[in-house]
Amino acid sequence: MKWGLENRNLLTKLHHQSTDASKQSESQMHRRVMNDKFAIRNRKSEIKAPCAIGVWEAWRLGVRLAVKDWASRRTILRRCLSIIRHPSYLITWLTPISYTRQREFAFVFENIARHKPCPRAILDISSPKLLPVTVAYTHPETGLDSIDIVEGEVLWTTKARTHLNLSNLTPTVADARRLPFDNEQFDLVTSVSVFEHIAPEKDGEVPAAQELGRVLTPGGVALLTVPFARVYFAEHRTGRVYERVSTEGEPIFYQRFYDLDLLKQNLAAASGLQLVSLNFIEERFFSPNPHRHLANYIGKTRGQRLTFGLFYPLLARIFLSRPKPLEYCKKPYLACLVLRKTPGVSS
Repeated sequence: MKWGLENRNLLTKLHHQSTDASKQSESQMHRRVMNDKFAIRNRKSEIKAPCAIGVWEAWRLGVRLAVKDWASRRTILRRCLSIIRHPSYLITWLTPISYTRQREFAFVFENIARHKPCPRAILDISSPKLLPVTVAYTHPETGLDSIDIVEGEVLWTTKARTHLNLSNLTPTVADARRLPFDNEQFDLVTSVSVFEHIAPEKDGEVPAAQELGRVLTPGGVALLTVPFARVYFAEHRTGRVYERVSTEGEPIFYQRFYDLDLLKQNLAAASGLQLVSLNFIEERFFSPNPHRHLANYIGKTRGQRLTFGLFYPLLARIFLSRPKPLEYCKKPYLACLVLRKTPGVSS
């Protein structure tokens, strides 16, 4: 009888110990999860969470770089005097991202997070330079090559790399039609409003699209934006157009507005990549004429940029939609392409 009572007491004690240990384990696990969440929120976790980039991050970096570049060439007294004489400097600093780029940058950042949150190697083909700088800044462990055919753009990127200490960013002067990289070197390629400018007008961008497919790894993703209209047309200008200069005042090719067939033929098919998604940024509440865009009235001249620059984020939200299918657009303005290289397909 005594032996049975002792056994019962022992079992009861073991049960209580097991229950206490279980509760303690659950409490420790909950505490560990909460600590991990707090650490990730404060960017202190040893396990790197994918960076969700926002246009705000790009804007902040743009302002920082503009101020640093301006201040590096002046003494404190000259800085104060220059602001008094040229208060427009302040507006210029606060508008590093143009009207249309507000939506285009958002498209690229969102689709990096969706398709390639942790890329191994990135190539940017001649996008506005704040884009690759922001991606390199938010992905410090990933190498990023930024190319441009215009030396001045590469020089700006080099200065930004120095100011922000971006050892993972490599700016290079190069032609998108002849990329100086090995086959299947990058698993993410970005290019914002570039392919439409590649001359000549007829099929000038095809070699660049082929090069894009060549340097992308199987399973890699390319994110592109280009101007779009339901009916194709091209624009020509006099003077300097990137690396080209018109002679004797004759207009030369500036950019093409793609129609649907040309998009699929000269970008998707020519690259040999799979078209994962094709959506369009619609221009709303403005002229239905595809040759007229609000950007031409608020961002073409320095005076327009000083007047409207501070309102670009608001104007973009009002007049430019998020990317959506073509059938829901009354006046499609910018095409947003996500291309993927099918695994098993070699260059």
